[in-house]
Amino acid sequence: MDTKGFGGKTVSKKATIYTNDEKNKKLKVHISGKVEKFAVIQPNSILLKGNSEKNINSSVTIVPKDKYPFKVIGTRAKDGKNIRFKLEDVKKSGKQAYQLTVENLQKKQGRYSDTIYLKTDSDVMQEIEIRVYANISGGKK
Repeated sequence: MDTKGFGGKTVSKKATIYTNDEKNKKLKVHISGKVEKFAVIQPNSILLKGNSEKNINSSVTIVPKDKYPFKVIGTRAKDGKNIRFKLEDVKKSGKQAYQLTVENLQKKQGRYSDTIYLKTDSDVMQEIEIRVYANISGGKK
């Protein structure tokens, strides 16, 4: 079961197991549990909204959970043609954290989305996805 995006939530899954046991040909199994957060990401996505003639940018803060310390060792965008981004080391409540700032580059009116991937040095979660959503007004259609 893929639990990506379910940190801090309880997930459940039902399954049917088929056996060759004549008395128990079919077993129903229900599994549920709370998914621990790997990091606190606030807000959980980037929203770029505004007039294309102005500078539009937004940031998220990523704070590793004490139980799962990690370092970000690389960044990349899925597409990257409409955005520029930078990742900075910061302190949040005295803890090591990261601030990801994304800037809109699109000069025409419209919407787009992208994803930024943060590669970590952790075996628990090797990559963190940050979604980017944009709604740009003004400019040319």
